[in-house]
Amino acid sequence: MAVSSYLTGFRELERKINEGHEEAADNLMFLNILLEPCSRIEKSIPKDIPKIIPDVLKSVRMIWEMSKYYNTSERMQGLLTKISNQI
Repeated sequence: MAVSSYLTGFRELERKINEGHEEAADNLMFLNILLEPCSRIEKSIPKDIPKIIPDVLKSVRMIWEMSKYYNTSERMQGLLTKISNQI
């Protein structure tokens, strides 16, 4: 039985999809850490926000130290930019 000429391309595509899925799952797990402190900011009055910022930054540091994909300067810069645009 002959092997299809499409098999190599399909396997490469499958590998990329699996890698993307793994990255997305890892990112989601770590970004969920920010839900609680960011929700507190959302519900706070402006004068109380500075008290919550350290919790947000602790969460960001944990993501940076432990995440497989959010451990680069570029990714952290993007994350901090997105957080600051929401505050």
